[in-house]
Amino acid sequence: MSLILKSMLRYTDGKIQRRDASNSYLQVSPDKLRGPYALSVNARVQGKIIEVNPADGISLDESYVPMHSSLSGVEVEFIFYPAYNIKDYLFFSTKAQKKLNKVGVVPGQFVITVEISTVKDGLFSKKVYPMAKIFDSEVEAGEK
Repeated sequence: MSLILKSMLRYTDGKIQRRDASNSYLQVSPDKLRGPYALSVNARVQGKIIEVNPADGISLDESYVPMHSSLSGVEVEFIFYPAYNIKDYLFFSTKAQKKLNKVGVVPGQFVITVEISTVKDGLFSKKVYPMAKIFDSEVEAGEK
């Protein structure tokens, strides 16, 4: 099974300490990944995109819909950064970010739902919630 995460795609102007991490990220509750899997800075998180939708209040030309739906099922990798406040960060790898850029998925305008399947931290690699499907959403009720 896995962790299903629904989050607004966001961007930071801050300098990311890894070349393979983009500045675009999703947010995840600490009790869903960091806590159960004892993740540290720069842990790798693998998953796939389930869907990409315009954020609440964003209207797009209907011609964009097929392009965004083409991302469904695409494998992505994130670099984990603990925030030690409300939510932790999953920065898209630069390779994954290029996939988003190709179809015009930009921060602040889209909500992305991903299925997180595996975490890799140092020498260990673990399946995420192998016998359950857990949900986490940082998107407020009423938003997409």
